[in-house]
Amino acid sequence: MPESTVARFGGLRGVFPALVTPFSEDAREIDEKALRTVVDHAVSGGVNGFVVCGGSGEFNSLTIEERRRAVEIVTEQSAGKVTVVAQTGAMTTTEAIEHSEHAAAAGAGALMVGLPYYEPLNIDQVIEYFSAIAAVVDLPLMAYNYPYATGFNFTPELTAELVSAVPSVEYVKDSAGDLGQVHGIATSLDGKVGVFSGSDSHTAPALLMGAVGVVNGASQVFPREFATMYAAAADGNHSALIDEWSRLLPFFTFAEGNHYASAIKHALRIVGVPVGSTVRRPAQDLSASSLAELEGILAKLA
Repeated sequence: MPESTVARFGGLRGVFPALVTPFSEDAREIDEKALRTVVDHAVSGGVNGFVVCGGSGEFNSLTIEERRRAVEIVTEQSAGKVTVVAQTGAMTTTEAIEHSEHAAAAGAGALMVGLPYYEPLNIDQVIEYFSAIAAVVDLPLMAYNYPYATGFNFTPELTAELVSAVPSVEYVKDSAGDLGQVHGIATSLDGKVGVFSGSDSHTAPALLMGAVGVVNGASQVFPREFATMYAAAADGNHSALIDEWSRLLPFFTFAEGNHYASAIKHALRIVGVPVGSTVRRPAQDLSASSLAELEGILAKLA
């Protein structure tokens, strides 16, 4: 398996679990011990890094202080073994800058930046937003593309405009679910941008289409299997990649078809990583029937 440091590659590559945020049973606070356990589990499985406070981490339900504490916990527990990418996007540029400055000071190696949601931005606003962050933090930036929530889609053409204006944007996490777009970003920007697949079920196709890695929730449940898939892709062993992906596909399909954070938390518990299943309202836990289905899927994988 390739080494898990930015220096080894001259950039971010590989498997970056988008960490869940475990909560206490009453959902009032972060379960710090459980979060550290998830980090240890994934590091031991051979991942290359983490994304903290992304969508899988329910960042939209966290307070400013909780987001900062989560970044501190993950960087402390990682202890320099892997690269920590903090998701620092916010509803205002000022808050995004403050999250970014804190993450840099806490030891993050890169920043994933989501756009404000509710009121879609145009490309000029997007460039201004990223420029403001880049002006105060000397870290590589990853544009977080989730157009179903933000109304803005980082197409290859718009990504090229952003990168031309803000060169520190070196990566895109694409959660648009469009494999053609993944391929377009990977192949049409002269190698200036590395694209990470944000969809569990697209892992193998995206790696075959030029993605440099994955950022998703499922990889914290099965870190060793994702490390195996990435190594197979890097070695050109496409049959091994497809075989492992096909084996895990029922779980990917289930997670993406249900409340995602709850599905990942339950899956972690089932495979022996006790994080609890609590999600903050109005998000909902899996139903009893869905949980039984998940248990059956994971029993077959075991």
